[in-house]
Amino acid sequence: LEAFQMVAGVQTPSGLVEGEGGAGGFVVFHPRRGRMAVVRPGRRSFELVSGTFAACGVPTSAGGGWLATRGSGLLYVPPEGGTEGAELTDTPFVGRLTTRSPRPWVLLGPPQEGESEGVGVVLLGLGTGESAGRASENGSDF
Repeated sequence: LEAFQMVAGVQTPSGLVEGEGGAGGFVVFHPRRGRMAVVRPGRRSFELVSGTFAACGVPTSAGGGWLATRGSGLLYVPPEGGTEGAELTDTPFVGRLTTRSPRPWVLLGPPQEGESEGVGVVLLGLGTGESAGRASENGSDF
């Protein structure tokens, strides 16, 4: 939650990244439903997975969808939302999309194990199974 509060005021604006989330739109927290929602002016809006409190888009060039955060971890949610997401990590990282390539997301979360203070920072990039395997062999978790 602290990481979300740190970056809440600097969420990636819609249109900065073409096709963010597969369809563009604004990601906001829906307090009555207790989850993030995607608002697309002039198009169908939808909710993300229950319990999410932060989200950012995955550009259509990377398959579209959303990286959503809930207390139990970071999820990938398909472009049109849904009630379930694929768990990427069991750490509740808050993602922000940047223009940095090939790892365009900055993930902020709790400090590393054994540390009592600070914020964990991870760079994330998506790739094919082959490129992900090479990254893992080189000592990268993502």
